[in-house]
Amino acid sequence: MRHREQYPPVYPRVALHTALACLAVLYPGGCKDDPPEDMVYDFSGSVVDLAVTPSGGDAAVANPDLAGYDLSCDPLAPLGGGDPTGPWQYYAACASADAFFQLQAGCPAMQVDAVKLTNPSGPGAASGSLSLNPNGTFSRSSRAVLQAKAIVPSGCVQAFGDCKGYETGQGAQFNWLTISCQPAGTSCSCAVSADVSKTESGTWTKDASGFTTTGTLGGPQAFTASAAGNTLRHHGSTSTLRGNRGITYVLIR
Repeated sequence: MRHREQYPPVYPRVALHTALACLAVLYPGGCKDDPPEDMVYDFSGSVVDLAVTPSGGDAAVANPDLAGYDLSCDPLAPLGGGDPTGPWQYYAACASADAFFQLQAGCPAMQVDAVKLTNPSGPGAASGSLSLNPNGTFSRSSRAVLQAKAIVPSGCVQAFGDCKGYETGQGAQFNWLTISCQPAGTSCSCAVSADVSKTESGTWTKDASGFTTTGTLGGPQAFTASAAGNTLRHHGSTSTLRGNRGITYVLIR
């Protein structure tokens, strides 16, 4: 009995797929099987920097190795407790309007919002390391850029003439700030930013609320801090230099 050929012919799915891929005109790069559609790709090693929150910023990770870490950041949350001794790595950071206290001092009616920190070296809101050594010495190398939007009322602008005059005047007075202003009704809308990276070393002491450093950047700097497990948070007090005050950093080890 003659075998009746099925029409259209039925070929194994993979073989047909491969045959089509081997058409030299359409695929000059050569022939190879595609991976199965149900193949699972492992992206667990990647680090994802989520959108920075209006409260000052946060970072979250997809890496399962950090699943047990609390990387949340609230610049207004109270801190205090635990032993901060040890080597730490900066990861997350957030800030309140108080981080721009010097700019606000000349215009208390200024509104500062959308405060955030970004890491110029990669993912997360900050990077670097902090070592608070048992022998009383410390070293710190941190990278972060502080950004915000400031609404400056007309009463604070009049002495400078207009928004561009205010921009020039404040930029000259606070040369560590980058500021750009545009008219916004009777006010000025200004984008402000500052590199708050720090590199210093010296000595440190621990106290009930956190720790105090005395380093190469100036006199004693007090930080409130909370250490729990493998996470440390520190926040510059009102006595700290700019770039520390108003900012909370989250470190891991």
